[in-house]
Amino acid sequence: MRMRNPVLRRSKRQGRLASTGARRQHVRDLGGTKHGSKARHRSSRHRSSSSSSSTHPRRGQRHRGCPLQDADGEVSATGTYSILGSGTFSTGALGPWENAVAEAVLGSLAPTTRRAYQGALQAFFGFQEAQKGQAGPTVSETSLLTYLAHLREMGRSPTTMRSHLAAVSFYCKASGIPDTTGTFLVRQAIKGWVRMTPKVKDTRLPISLKLLANIFATLPHICSSPFEISLFRAAFSLAFFGAFRSGEIVSPSRVDCGDRPLQVGDVQVCGQTLLVRLRRSKTDQLAKSTCISMQASATPGPCPVKDMAAYSNIRPRKQGPFFLHADGSCLSRYQLAAILRLCLSAIHLPVASYGLHSFRIGAASTVSGLGAPVSRIMEVGRWRSKAYRTYIRPFPQH
Repeated sequence: MRMRNPVLRRSKRQGRLASTGARRQHVRDLGGTKHGSKARHRSSRHRSSSSSSSTHPRRGQRHRGCPLQDADGEVSATGTYSILGSGTFSTGALGPWENAVAEAVLGSLAPTTRRAYQGALQAFFGFQEAQKGQAGPTVSETSLLTYLAHLREMGRSPTTMRSHLAAVSFYCKASGIPDTTGTFLVRQAIKGWVRMTPKVKDTRLPISLKLLANIFATLPHICSSPFEISLFRAAFSLAFFGAFRSGEIVSPSRVDCGDRPLQVGDVQVCGQTLLVRLRRSKTDQLAKSTCISMQASATPGPCPVKDMAAYSNIRPRKQGPFFLHADGSCLSRYQLAAILRLCLSAIHLPVASYGLHSFRIGAASTVSGLGAPVSRIMEVGRWRSKAYRTYIRPFPQH
C-alpha cells in the first residue's frame, strides 16, 4: 500500500472567488489548513465541534496550505501564490509532527533563497493567471516554456531563468505534483539561450593594501565623528584582510539585523592575533562555522588586529551584531557601500568600478601577487573549487 504524506501533498479542491466567479485552484502555504469549506469528519466525535469541522479536509483530499485572503475573504493575486511567504502554520487538522515537518521543509532554505523563491513563484503564477485567466497548482511543460519565453522577451538572463526554474521545481516537489522543470525541451531551451547570450565579464577592480590606506586617510573628511571613523576603519580592514563577503560581517539593514552578520561573541583579540568565527557563509549554509585567524601587520597602516581592537574599545556594550553605530543601531550593507563610494570619489577613482566585493577580490589578488600557493589562496577566501581564479586580477595603475 502506498503511504501518503499528509503535509506536502496537493489538494484537488477548487475554490470559487466571489469577485470574479471564476474557479481557481488555490496554491496554498505549506503546512497550513484549508478555509472556507465544511469538512467531512472521520469519526462521530468531531461532528459536535463546528469550529474543527471547518479545518478538516474532505475524505480522499490531500492536505495543502491555506490561501492568503483579504478582509473580504477573497484571495489576492499575489498572496495566493506565496507558498513560501509568512512561514506561519495553523494547527487545525495538522498534528504537531506535521507542522514540524512543514516548517523544516521551509527551514531547509536560506532566508535569501526563500525570498527569491517567493518572488519567482508569484511572478510565474501571476503570468500564468494573466495568460489563461486562471491558475492552478499544476505546472505543465507548455506553461513553463511560455513563461521562459516571456522572461527572455523581457531581457532576463539565463541565470535568472534558472533561479525561477529552481523555485518552481521546489514548489512542485514540495507539493507532490509532477516536476516539469527538467524536461528535454526546458533544458535545451535554457542551454540555447545561454549560447545566444553574450558573456558579461565581471569588471569590478580589486582594492589593494595601498588603496585601503588611502581610503583610511579619506575617512576623517567623510565621517561625522571619531566613532564613525573607527567603525568604518574596522569594517573595511576586516573585509580586506579576512576576504569577507559583505553579508558575512554587516546587516542587510539597520532595522533587520538578525543573527546572520558577525556577532559580538564571534570576535576575539588575543595579543597580536585576531580570531573571528564565521557562523555561516555562502558555502556553509548548515552553519558548521569556521574560525579565521589574522595576525597583526608588521608595518604601519591598515591592520586588522589594531583596527578591530580600537573599535571594540568604544563599541556600545550591547549584544547582537558586532558592527554598531554609537546609538546602537546596526551598520548596514548600504551604509558600508555608501561610505566606500564617497571615499573613492574623494580620491578621484571610478566609483562604478568598485564595490564591497572589491575587498574580497583584492585579498585574493594580493595573496596571489605574493607568490602564495593555490592552497593558501583558497584558504584565505574559503574557496572549495576553482572559482578562486576569477578573483585574481591585476591591480589598476592609478
